[in-house]
Parts: sequence; structure tokens; C-alpha cells
Amino acid sequence: MANSYVEYTSLSGTTYATPNFLNINDINVKGYNGSTWTTLTISSRDASAKTITLSAAPSSYQKIRVYRSTTADPLVDFTKGATLSESDLDSAYNQGLFVAQEVAENASLDGSGGVSNILNSQLAGGITNDKLAGSIAANKLAGGIDLTTQVTGYETGTFTPAVEQFSGTVTFSNVIYTRIGNIVHYSFKITNKSNTADNSQITINGFPFTMVGDHPASVGVNSSSFGHAMVSSGKMFFYSTTGGDFTYDNLAHTSGYIRVQGSYFIS
Repeated sequence: MANSYVEYTSLSGTTYATPNFLNINDINVKGYNGSTWTTLTISSRDASAKTITLSAAPSSYQKIRVYRSTTADPLVDFTKGATLSESDLDSAYNQGLFVAQEVAENASLDGSGGVSNILNSQLAGGITNDKLAGSIAANKLAGGIDLTTQVTGYETGTFTPAVEQFSGTVTFSNVIYTRIGNIVHYSFKITNKSNTADNSQITINGFPFTMVGDHPASVGVNSSSFGHAMVSSGKMFFYSTTGGDFTYDNLAHTSGYIRVQGSYFIS
């Protein structure tokens, strides 16, 4: 049973009981005609009896919903040194509880119940469009944020890396990337280097998006002469333990492998 609204299908009268509320003026009514919901006019409210009376009998509707839409503006302002009263604590607690129920149950039928009055200034840091793509619907609050649609710049997939200045061939495998905002995480493996003499520095291109700055990579190589690797200007460069170039000749053919993972900022 819902906590934030009551629905009626027997519509012979004009007076109906309400759900619990903090303010009787938070109660509203909508009627359903089989395809759409329409806001109905309330002629009077009785806070003691917890009822509302409509201006006309809703007999032309299939059902009506008497629902609550609690304000999100603070009802109690606690101050330092003040005495905490039971009524103030109850009001503060129930306001949060009621708003949460209205959101979870979509009490107003339009996804805005209980949250329509929340401003960026009322949130820690504010929610802005550079953090979220559009708004979070009520069903997303209950079921979690769908990264593929709600977070700006989320993408995952594969790309096509390639070696530069190498007259032979290598095999790339397990190539994946994930972009979250302005950071790209990637990984791949290099094997099956052909038996080709080449003293050029191992250089990889084909990375997705436009890199910003220089970033070290986490690399595993079955060669004692390998030192480190970094990505810069759209490419990955390999260096020896002495700081010089780590070349294609330094990687054993057939049995040699390079495992790579890392991340970089993009523009």
C-alpha cells in the first residue's frame, strides 16, 4: 500500500480521506479518465478529520488519486544552543520521510512529487549539467544512475592500436578502453613479434580521443632491459632501464610480450 497517496474508484461523493501530511495544503487530487490525469479543484480541507472536499463529484473519472506533495524547503531551523523539542524533531524527520516516499512512489504522477522545489543551492555543491546529463528521473533514484545515459562522457569499447616505424608485425589483443568524463582508461597486450631486425623505439599510436599532457603507463615486459613507458601527444613511447629507447630488437620475437594498462586525460 502506498504511503504518499490514496486512490479511489468508488466516486459517488465529494469528500475523501487523505494520506498523512505535515500541512493539509500539501494535499492535491487528480482524476483519471482512462488515458490522462487531470488536476481537480479542492473546495475545502479539514486538517483534523484528514479529509478534503472536491468542488464537484468526480463521477466522470474512472478513479482519483488524493496525494501528498511535501515541500523540500526546510521546515525547522535548528540553532546552536536551542532546546530540541519533540515536535521539531518529528517535523524534521517526517519531512525527509514524506519527501522520500513521494519520490519513490511518484505520488504526483509526473516524477516531480516532493522534489520540485529543490534548488542547486540546497544541494552540496549543486548539481550542474557538466556533472549530470539532464535530470535524474524518480525511477533512477530508486534503481540507481544509468551511467550510459546519465553521466556526461561515459563510453566503453575497443580501439585499433598500431606500431610505428617497424618493418615487421605484431599482434594486439584484449584491446579495450573506458571513458569516464575527461579520463580514458585503456589496456591491451602485444605478442607474436615477427623475427625482424629493427632498432627503432617501440612506439604505439591509435589511442582514442585527444590526449592532454604526459602520463605514465603500467607495463609488463619479459625483457630485463625494459625501463618504463608513457603516453604523450596520442602515442605511447617505450624506454630502457637507462632512459634510452627500448627498441623492437629488445623484444624477443614470438615469445616476447608486452602487457599494458593505464589512463590519460583528454580535452
